[in-house]
Amino acid sequence: MSTKVKIVNYMDYYHKRELQIPGIHNQANAAAAVAVLGITKTGAELANMYIKSFPGTWKRFEYKGKLANGAVVYDDYAHHPTEIFNVVKTTMEAYPKSIINIVWEP
Repeated sequence: MSTKVKIVNYMDYYHKRELQIPGIHNQANAAAAVAVLGITKTGAELANMYIKSFPGTWKRFEYKGKLANGAVVYDDYAHHPTEIFNVVKTTMEAYPKSIINIVWEP
């Protein structure tokens, strides 16, 4: 018995997109979503529409508000060193000229 398999490199679908959430890992996730929709023939136009309006997920660089002193607060569930690194990197990309304070709860 043989099975036909199509291998798709989702990074072939990677390019900077307008996202409501920052981070290169979110750009890669968007590329993976577009790749899947491309395979299923749903269409890139529809994929791009949904990606542009996607607000992010709960506990992933989730905007919590602004403090009285102007500090912006985000919450993220990153618990693996690579995920923590990506959150720090994303924060630095989103706020390149700001002082960044990170509180980590083990």
